[in-house]
Amino acid sequence: MEQVRKIEQVCANHSVPLKAAALQFPLGHKAVISTIPGSRSEAELEDNIQMVGFPIPEAFWCELKDRNLLPREAPVPDGAGS
Repeated sequence: MEQVRKIEQVCANHSVPLKAAALQFPLGHKAVISTIPGSRSEAELEDNIQMVGFPIPEAFWCELKDRNLLPREAPVPDGAGS
């Protein structure tokens, strides 16, 4: 839970919703071409779509790596933070 709180703090530092980071992170790996998050309602589907498109600054991924919350070599979306 401490790890989650630290990641939530980085999200707050960059005004990035945790859900957006979670949905976009797997897309940083070249072997992943899509993700299929489940939705229980049309509203949840619309929220997922917004979160996948939410702009996440490179500095967010860099801070996660700088704080050892992600491995330095972990691929991130758009090559940010490499």
